Amino acid sequence: MPDNDTPTEPGIGPGPTQTPTAGKYRPFAEARAFVRSLGLKSQREWSDYCKSGRRPVDIPTTPHTVYAEWVDLKDWLGSGKGSTKSFEEVQEYARSLGIRTFEEWKAHVKGGLPPGIPRNPQDTFRIKGFTTWRAFLDRKYLPFAEARALVRTWGLRTKREWKARTEQPDFPRTKIPSSPWDTYRADGWVSLDDWLGNENRWSRPQIRGFLDSLLPVVHDLSPAELLVILKRKGLFEGDFRKNSNRSILEDLIKLLNANDPAGVVQNLVDRLDQTVPPTDLSPTDTPTGDGEPPPLGEDTLNGGWVGEPEQPRDPDTVDGVADIVNDDQSVLDFLIENRVAGYWQRVLTGDPTFSVEDFRRHEGGTRSNLTRDRFLEEYDAAMSLLIPPTYAYQKVGRLAPPLPMQRLIAYRVLKQKCVGNWSGVGAGKTVSAILSALVVEAQLTVVLAFNSTLEMWEGEIKKVCPTAQVAVKSRGPFEFPGAGPAFVVMNYESFQQEWAKTEFVPHVTTAGRRLDMVIIDEIQTVRQRSGAEESARRGGVNHLLNEARARNENLRVLGMSATPVINDLHEARVTLEMITGRSFAHIPTRYSVANAITFHQQMIRHGLRLRPRYPVTVEEAVVTVDGRPVLDDLRALGRIRLGGIHALERVLLRAKLDAVRDRLRPGTLVYTQFIEGFVDELIGAAIGKGLSVGVFTGDDKSGLDRFRNRLKPDVPAADRCDVLIGSAPVGTGVDGLQEVGDRLIFASLPWTAAEYDQVIGRLKRHGARFERIEVFVPQVVLTDGNSNWSWDAYRFQCIRFKRTLADAVIDGTVPEGRLPTRDEMFRQSLATLQEWMDRVARD
Repeated sequence: MPDNDTPTEPGIGPGPTQTPTAGKYRPFAEARAFVRSLGLKSQREWSDYCKSGRRPVDIPTTPHTVYAEWVDLKDWLGSGKGSTKSFEEVQEYARSLGIRTFEEWKAHVKGGLPPGIPRNPQDTFRIKGFTTWRAFLDRKYLPFAEARALVRTWGLRTKREWKARTEQPDFPRTKIPSSPWDTYRADGWVSLDDWLGNENRWSRPQIRGFLDSLLPVVHDLSPAELLVILKRKGLFEGDFRKNSNRSILEDLIKLLNANDPAGVVQNLVDRLDQTVPPTDLSPTDTPTGDGEPPPLGEDTLNGGWVGEPEQPRDPDTVDGVADIVNDDQSVLDFLIENRVAGYWQRVLTGDPTFSVEDFRRHEGGTRSNLTRDRFLEEYDAAMSLLIPPTYAYQKVGRLAPPLPMQRLIAYRVLKQKCVGNWSGVGAGKTVSAILSALVVEAQLTVVLAFNSTLEMWEGEIKKVCPTAQVAVKSRGPFEFPGAGPAFVVMNYESFQQEWAKTEFVPHVTTAGRRLDMVIIDEIQTVRQRSGAEESARRGGVNHLLNEARARNENLRVLGMSATPVINDLHEARVTLEMITGRSFAHIPTRYSVANAITFHQQMIRHGLRLRPRYPVTVEEAVVTVDGRPVLDDLRALGRIRLGGIHALERVLLRAKLDAVRDRLRPGTLVYTQFIEGFVDELIGAAIGKGLSVGVFTGDDKSGLDRFRNRLKPDVPAADRCDVLIGSAPVGTGVDGLQEVGDRLIFASLPWTAAEYDQVIGRLKRHGARFERIEVFVPQVVLTDGNSNWSWDAYRFQCIRFKRTLADAVIDGTVPEGRLPTRDEMFRQSLATLQEWMDRVARD
């Protein structure tokens, strides 16, 4: 039973675990003593007290998520001191009943419980031992490691053999579960092959059998799908040092980056049959993590759409993979979900080679037909979705029916309740969110967004539903007369203030209308790890969601972002948890490709990523800049390691300024990843060329409207500007630049391909005035004729070939080699620079 379906105490949970900063909350004993002094007796009284505004800020509203010493609510209030038994005693009682499921426990507690036994052990012992209901209730089985060690002595190889063994009379049912993938899901379970011990027993016949079964389907598997299969077989990141077939097993990983994966498999088969020496198995154009940057120069690329087109995927492949992975349902589910997502991508982008009606007639195996039926069921429901009469969105003076993507999102919100929309910029995410609120007939919808986009949200809501009532940036109380839909639009920055919890959340959750939907725009801004302001923001947003869910079990949540992950996998976890209200703590967040793809599977399951195509040509030019004028500064930086990446980028900017200045003209957007020491230099370059300039950064957003007014002759010159210099905020939630800008210069690059695409998407999007967008990427290069060094080229290589952790999570790309962290990239670049300078000095 999923943890999010378990009963909770309204005044206590559920909620994500809070990790208070030092001094934020009183020590447990002091906090409990204070609460006991209040004389509260019940859960309702505690909940009312928390909402009264009298609670000190250093007393948490959800103490069970803060204190490891937590016992239960009675102990906290002093109404039943010391009455709750220990986790082990409560678990022993539950196991003595012989019940096996959460539903049976729920039925049992209705009849009453002995003293000291909590009704909700999943809350009481959230920190102190409770993981899943199955693990809590199963009383007979050995710990995972011991059970697996025993099973491996049986010499089983396949799921069929395992099932037959579980049906034998001598199967040790009191020690070993027949469905270990359920029992040990949160306690170490990897795969059936790992359970049986096959991952370290790869003989040549076994390898040959695996390759033979893979050969018919490998051409139709995406890199992410291949990785999941290899991982389930114990062949990804496996330790084969003691296996005589080590070289062949390790070369299987090259499938993930091969242009011709079938050729790689056939080569391995030939090596097994003929004992031939290994050859180059990966004829790929993708450079490795340690390879040289792309060729340097005026490298002009022409592409109307950034990204690869969706490849046709055969639904019959799922049946072919079933035997390979011993019917591992998690692998098969991902293949089905990934294929359904691929079919949607082709429909939503208008792929002329894909016909829904032809696909409707497809007949295949059991899982093939399941894949077909799952897609068609959703397609038919979304395309026939009843559009509310309040929908009135117009373009060019005419009613504009919802786009297929907007229909699909609205249908998923209606059916699944909690959905993520990871679609690219300009795909229509805003309208999809407003439409969703109308489709689910939300009485009240809260929209969380950037302060700079509040007016845009208010305008779009009125365009989609002219009869809607909209309150913008108001603490409340909220009163919405009449029966039409109502929206409250609030900026993220407000959640950094205490009144967001003490005033806004109580007002919006107890308004005359039921809060039915929360829309979280640019959800990546609610960080998992960051400074105090963003921590407060995250806590405030979570508080709103927890309070809303406690009052409305049918609350809809829609999270939106083209870049839901930027820095690390903690962001992926917090994004999924915020949208679904569930815990994803069982997925590791260690910096690795395998973990990134695991989160990619969840992103596919809980959301939609549409990569739109636009009728706009992007001409991308790499501009080589001679780095010799700043060589001494680079040499000093490499020697003393001061300032890190920011200092390195500042040195490189000085070398780039002339190249930037030469390409500045009216209608230019200049992007910089950094602000201090960058914006002023870029402003000077624009002024020096006689151009008026505006700024749009986290602290200064004054230039946005001036740039959007650029082509309005009736606007005073003081309210217009030729050039806009923007940092990271310009890449999210900003519209209207496509009407005034047709040139983009990256003074310093963002970190991921998704961020890079998002910045370009400010100009390349629906409603663009220009048919052609010029993108310039200056790169500082040091060369001695035989070798070169370029930090910019290395960074751009990672972007162009999607070699970052975020790209793996968002698009399921599998980069060759290990993913470098930013610090590793920096250290490696400086080391390479030092080697280059030493070599030049010797020569």
